[in-house]
Amino acid sequence: MSRIKLSSSEDAITLRLSGRIRSEDLAELWATVEGSPQRMVIDMKDVTLADREAVQFLGFCQARGIELLHCPLDIRESILAENHGDFG
Repeated sequence: MSRIKLSSSEDAITLRLSGRIRSEDLAELWATVEGSPQRMVIDMKDVTLADREAVQFLGFCQARGIELLHCPLDIRESILAENHGDFG
Protein backbone atom coordinates (compact mmCIF):
# COMPACT_ATOMS: atom_id res chain seq x y z
CA MET A 1 0.00 0.00 0.00
CA SER A 2 1.28 3.44 -0.86
CA ARG A 3 0.49 6.89 0.39
CA ILE A 4 0.53 10.00 -1.71
CA LYS A 5 0.90 13.44 -0.18
CA LEU A 6 0.72 16.55 -2.32
CA SER A 7 2.41 19.83 -1.50
CA SER A 8 3.11 22.89 -3.58
CA SER A 9 5.34 25.91 -3.59
CA GLU A 10 5.77 28.79 -6.00
CA ASP A 11 8.16 26.84 -8.20
CA ALA A 12 6.92 23.22 -8.06
CA ILE A 13 4.31 20.70 -7.02
CA THR A 14 5.77 17.82 -5.02
CA LEU A 15 4.21 14.38 -4.75
CA ARG A 16 5.62 12.58 -1.71
CA LEU A 17 5.21 8.85 -2.08
CA SER A 18 5.67 6.27 0.63
CA GLY A 19 5.32 2.53 0.90
CA ARG A 20 4.85 0.30 -2.13
CA ILE A 21 3.90 1.79 -5.48
CA ARG A 22 1.74 -0.58 -7.48
CA SER A 23 -0.20 -0.44 -10.71
CA GLU A 24 -3.38 0.29 -8.71
CA ASP A 25 -1.84 3.62 -7.62
CA LEU A 26 -0.95 4.85 -11.08
CA ALA A 27 -4.32 6.28 -12.14
CA GLU A 28 -4.27 8.70 -9.21
CA LEU A 29 -0.63 9.60 -9.84
CA TRP A 30 -1.24 10.11 -13.56
CA ALA A 31 -4.25 12.36 -12.93
CA THR A 32 -2.10 14.60 -10.75
CA VAL A 33 0.92 14.64 -13.06
CA GLU A 34 -0.97 15.04 -16.32
CA GLY A 35 -2.95 18.12 -15.39
CA SER A 36 -0.25 20.12 -13.68
CA PRO A 37 0.80 23.41 -15.26
CA GLN A 38 3.70 23.68 -12.78
CA ARG A 39 7.00 21.86 -12.56
CA MET A 40 6.52 18.47 -10.91
CA VAL A 41 8.75 16.63 -8.43
CA ILE A 42 8.14 13.09 -7.20
CA ASP A 43 9.80 12.58 -3.80
CA MET A 44 10.42 8.87 -3.25
CA LYS A 45 12.31 9.06 0.04
CA ASP A 46 9.95 6.65 1.81
CA VAL A 47 9.22 4.29 -1.11
CA THR A 48 10.07 0.68 -0.31
CA LEU A 49 9.04 -1.11 -3.52
CA ALA A 50 7.70 -0.41 -7.00
CA ASP A 51 6.16 -3.02 -9.30
CA ARG A 52 7.04 -3.17 -12.99
CA GLU A 53 4.15 -0.95 -14.10
CA ALA A 54 5.13 1.65 -11.50
CA VAL A 55 8.75 1.54 -12.71
CA GLN A 56 7.56 2.10 -16.28
CA PHE A 57 5.39 5.00 -15.13
CA LEU A 58 8.26 6.60 -13.22
CA GLY A 59 10.51 6.25 -16.26
CA PHE A 60 7.82 7.87 -18.41
CA CYS A 61 7.59 10.76 -15.94
CA GLN A 62 11.34 11.22 -15.78
CA ALA A 63 11.61 11.20 -19.58
CA ARG A 64 9.12 14.08 -19.63
CA GLY A 65 11.12 16.22 -17.23
CA ILE A 66 9.58 15.28 -13.89
CA GLU A 67 12.29 15.11 -11.25
CA LEU A 68 12.52 11.89 -9.21
CA LEU A 69 13.88 13.02 -5.86
CA HIS A 70 15.39 10.51 -3.40
CA CYS A 71 14.70 7.63 -5.79
CA PRO A 72 15.98 4.35 -4.28
CA LEU A 73 18.91 2.91 -6.20
CA ASP A 74 17.19 -0.38 -7.08
CA ILE A 75 14.19 1.47 -8.52
CA ARG A 76 16.45 3.90 -10.43
CA GLU A 77 18.34 0.95 -11.94
CA SER A 78 15.04 -0.67 -12.93
CA ILE A 79 13.91 2.57 -14.57
CA LEU A 80 17.12 2.73 -16.59
CA ALA A 81 16.64 -0.88 -17.71
CA GLU A 82 13.08 -0.27 -18.97
CA ASN A 83 12.07 1.18 -22.30
CA HIS A 84 9.77 4.12 -21.52
CA GLY A 85 8.75 5.54 -24.86
CA ASP A 86 5.06 5.26 -24.03
CA PHE A 87 3.14 4.60 -20.89
CA GLY A 88 -0.05 2.56 -20.80
